[in-house]
Amino acid sequence: MALRGRAASPIRVGFIIKNTLQGNIPLKTGELVSEAAIADIFGAYKGEVDRVNTLRSRDRRIRGMIWSSFYTAFRFAKIIGLVEFVREEPMLYPPPGGDLVRIEKGGNGHKIVKSTRKVFRLTSIGMTDEKSWSDLTRAYKEGWAPGQAMPYAAPAPAPTAAPVKERVKKPKVQPVGFQRYLWDETPSLAKFRTLLTHINNLKELGIEYSGVTQEATRLSMAVGDWMMYSEESLEEAQSINAPALVKKFQARLKLMTGLSDALGIGNLDESIEILQTIIKEEEKHA
Repeated sequence: MALRGRAASPIRVGFIIKNTLQGNIPLKTGELVSEAAIADIFGAYKGEVDRVNTLRSRDRRIRGMIWSSFYTAFRFAKIIGLVEFVREEPMLYPPPGGDLVRIEKGGNGHKIVKSTRKVFRLTSIGMTDEKSWSDLTRAYKEGWAPGQAMPYAAPAPAPTAAPVKERVKKPKVQPVGFQRYLWDETPSLAKFRTLLTHINNLKELGIEYSGVTQEATRLSMAVGDWMMYSEESLEEAQSINAPALVKKFQARLKLMTGLSDALGIGNLDESIEILQTIIKEEEKHA
């Protein structure tokens, strides 16, 4: 299986999560654990990125995931069934003078609850799986069956040493003609409309225009945040037995999967069509 994108990086986020929960990679505290909160595992991931970067030249350093992208990847692992929720614990560092609280929806309206740390561990499938851990995003989008081993390729012969050539740094081409879309991980009808306008602007410039392909790829990954938010909304709708909302969020998730895929391959026309459909569906419920 050919790995691509972040999965081909020497720091694969899935393997870092798995190895941290197997006690092979320490937390920032130096502890080896089998259960941890997402923030703890993110700290271990950042520690591994920093460790690897100390061994690489400046121009070959790895850009690690930001928190929202890491959280999205972890949510994929949870949905696939590689990790499971264990318990809630008090926050390690509550704000001075009181607790941090959040508002939750319930069957009888909203309620204010104290924020806690959610602790996770590997499932039995997560312990044995290799393939899904190698690319959590593709595993989720393409519906890979969990528990598969990695089809390892035969090791290639060591390359013959070649004369070292001086690296000539090419000037970075700054994309002009558009501004990067300012992402917000909470979806809404207004944000769908502004994203549609943005993608229409990209289409007018053309996929070959400097920076357009990179922007489409960035948007493809960011749609994962909206998918995770919608997944949580779907679970909430199911828990309160709201069939209309369940149907709404199921349809939205299906469309967003198509949107992420279309952006990922630079198909702006299809992305626009899917977004227009999403907007029409959202307008029905507005």
